[in-house]
Amino acid sequence: MGEFGRTPKINQPRGNPGRQHWPSCWSAILAGGGIRGGAVYGETDKTGSYVKDRPVRVQDLGATIFHALGVPGDQRLGKDGFTRPVSTGQPLLGLF
Repeated sequence: MGEFGRTPKINQPRGNPGRQHWPSCWSAILAGGGIRGGAVYGETDKTGSYVKDRPVRVQDLGATIFHALGVPGDQRLGKDGFTRPVSTGQPLLGLF
């Protein structure tokens, strides 16, 4: 997984072709922690440009990872109990 996807098509700027950051669509591979092998979650359009079905927010990915590790989503980060929870997302339970 990366912080961004890549442009669906190779860009042709002057002398520097390539695929730049593309925040509209990205992918991740998860394994272990109870994740079902071979599971696919979500779908893009035919060019991989935009999410077509079951979009995943970054918060949901984080919540899924914490769930796999057995960390409750409402677990607080500080000893004072008033800091932020480890995640504000919802785990993707369909992957387990």
